[in-house]
Amino acid sequence: MKRPTFWLFLVGLLALVLAACGPQAPQKGSLRITVNAPSGVTPQVQVTGPGNFSRTITTTGETNLTNLDPGNYTIAVTRRLVNGIGYEGNGATVQVQAGATASHTVNYQAVTGKITVTISGLPSGLQAGINIKRSDGTNLNSTPINANTTLEDVPPGNYTVEAPPRTQNGSTYATAANGSTVTVSAGGTATVNATYTLNPGSATITVQGLDGPLPNPVTITLGGGPSSPVSQTFTDNGTVSFSNLAPGTYTISATEITNNGPQDYAFALSKTTLTIASGASDSAILNYSKPTITVNVTGPAASADANIVVTFSGPGSVGPVTLTGTDRTGSVSVPRFGSYDISATALVNGVDVDSFYFTENPASAVLSPSAPSSSASVALTARGETGHIFVAGKGVLGGTGINAALKLADGASSLAPFIPPSGTTPEGIFKVAFDQDGNAYLVYQSNSPGGARIVRVSEANLRAGQLSDTAPGNKVIAGSAFSISASEGGNGEVEPTDLAFDAQGNLWIANDNGSAIACISRAQLTGQGSTITTADQRFGGAGGPPGVYQFVRGLAFDRQGNLWFTSNDFVAADPTRRARLSRLSANLLTCSGGRSAPVPDIQLDISNAAGPGSPIIKPAGLALSPDGNSLWVADYGGSTTLSRCVPPSGPGDTRPSCPVDSTLVVAQERVLDANEETETLIQIDISGLGPTSGLVTATIADRITVQAGAGLDRGLQQPFHIAFDKQGRLWVATNNNVLADSSDTSSPCGFSLGAGEVAVCAPAGVVTDRQGRLYVLPLGGTPSSTPRGVSPVRSFSSGTLQLGFTGVAFNVPPVNAPMYVRPTQ
Repeated sequence: MKRPTFWLFLVGLLALVLAACGPQAPQKGSLRITVNAPSGVTPQVQVTGPGNFSRTITTTGETNLTNLDPGNYTIAVTRRLVNGIGYEGNGATVQVQAGATASHTVNYQAVTGKITVTISGLPSGLQAGINIKRSDGTNLNSTPINANTTLEDVPPGNYTVEAPPRTQNGSTYATAANGSTVTVSAGGTATVNATYTLNPGSATITVQGLDGPLPNPVTITLGGGPSSPVSQTFTDNGTVSFSNLAPGTYTISATEITNNGPQDYAFALSKTTLTIASGASDSAILNYSKPTITVNVTGPAASADANIVVTFSGPGSVGPVTLTGTDRTGSVSVPRFGSYDISATALVNGVDVDSFYFTENPASAVLSPSAPSSSASVALTARGETGHIFVAGKGVLGGTGINAALKLADGASSLAPFIPPSGTTPEGIFKVAFDQDGNAYLVYQSNSPGGARIVRVSEANLRAGQLSDTAPGNKVIAGSAFSISASEGGNGEVEPTDLAFDAQGNLWIANDNGSAIACISRAQLTGQGSTITTADQRFGGAGGPPGVYQFVRGLAFDRQGNLWFTSNDFVAADPTRRARLSRLSANLLTCSGGRSAPVPDIQLDISNAAGPGSPIIKPAGLALSPDGNSLWVADYGGSTTLSRCVPPSGPGDTRPSCPVDSTLVVAQERVLDANEETETLIQIDISGLGPTSGLVTATIADRITVQAGAGLDRGLQQPFHIAFDKQGRLWVATNNNVLADSSDTSSPCGFSLGAGEVAVCAPAGVVTDRQGRLYVLPLGGTPSSTPRGVSPVRSFSSGTLQLGFTGVAFNVPPVNAPMYVRPTQ
């Protein structure tokens, strides 16, 4: 049948009609391009694509390209050079699809920089010939640069400037740019300033004279020249360098060094200006020196062998200057500028005793950076009676009792007057002593009440010869000051026999018949007033151990500050009468408190000391040996046959009662021996001694005497005082029985015990030579407890004065005096 076929045809036709009337598919696309570029850079972006599409974009911002055939589009960015700097952008290939919009952003950026070269300083006609070198050594510039130039479109990196020195008519010009590195950055401008100058010179300044590094830097400046000012610093000796100095004349500026470390310095330049030539160098020396004082010392004889110590007081600590021999001039560097006071002490080397000189009026010197050196003359004054040995004692002259003191100049052969004979006055000089300050102490004994005393003569008065009690500046220590009254257990008697000074300058006094030791403090000795009537301390009297402080005669300090003293005498029948050597240890000593009676920690019985020979009868003089290890004791002695009657002292004393005639010769107590026998000196070793329990027998280390000589010389007679000289020789002052009656030289009677004593009978034929002796004994030889004879190397007597010596003293320099061995007293 045909009818179904027709309807099928109609349905198909309708479908075709409907299809032709609906929407169609897209056939084109779009491209959006955004261009960014720095200010001043005109972009150039070329877009090409299908169908010979081409479009150039020369503006920044967004550009929309539409109705583009689908396909790949090329975006090409053209490089731009603006003001010498290259700029590049990022191109791309972008696919455009039908019905879609593609996009791309072009960013222009600087990719190169530039170098500007500025040339100056070259004279006309002289070419610079500068090259800018790449890292591989090739030139960036095509031809040498001889004028101000800009090298454009230079890739970033480091470039080396080659600007060699140029010479014209013998003058060389150079620039500091030569050899420098210039760095180029993208978009940046690097600059080369080739400033030519005549070829720079250099300078060196050598610093010398400093002790060592300084805490703070010091500046040297070169001024006045084309490159000035230019400065460098230093802190020690060495070379200070200046480079790249434009030729010309420069002035050197330097300064002194003050308060920069412990030492100040002045300075001096070898020259004050430097002349710098092209390519040459100049130099100078900067010498630093310490402020210096030169001292000339006057006073001691120019030929004297002296040891002089010069001291300085000022703004800095200065060590002393020592001059020896005959040298009298010396120099010292001081740490600071300023004003200095200058003093000196001198020790003139003597035979027996040294002489001491001191500065009475200090000299001065002023130092400054402009005057760093100064000279001063220091005048030294001889200490009063320095360089002398003194002896004193009692005697007779024309039948009259006298006292006098004599002195012996160092190395002299005879004694000279010091204190003249006392004439008929009852008191007289007995001993002379000196303290460390050079003050003299004149010990007077007297039989009249109040006459015994000690006169302290100031060093200044000693120089002036003002020795009297009343001279202004002198001071009298009254006998009452060192006696112990009956109410205190003493006898009130005053008989000063020896003096000693401790390390603090306190004076210790031995009071023989007063049986006491007294101390006068240094404060009292140097204080106000002209009289001392009370001691600071007295040992003895009530409460004291029996016999210890009886008849104290000799005093000596050892090197540990212990006080040794001799006391008492030997009477065989009386156990309380023993010749003693005792020690008060330093801890028992006090120069205050009024009165006490400490028990000595060492008590030695030296009357019956081990060893042959007669007993020690009356220990008097006492001296510490130069080595400090032993003590020497002088025995004043007594007769083995001549005696006087002394009644028993109490229970235990086995002596019989005295007969009616007290002048009979009875063997009861030894008295002056009137040349009957020689006395001795004994040595007691104290180096190993420790405290004793009561009185113990001493051991004699050595025992010496002086043997009898020709005529009336009976040898060592009545040694009362001893002292060591600087050579270690022992000087012995002996009374030598001078108190025997001068008008009775051979009769059996007439021997006198001194003024105020009764005469006793002497053995028939006993005579005296009427002269005290001062012996100088060497202590060489083999020690022996048996008395051995020693020959004096020298001996002295008083001549017509017929003086018996009771004291010998050296006017020694102070213990802190410069050099040389000093005598020990």
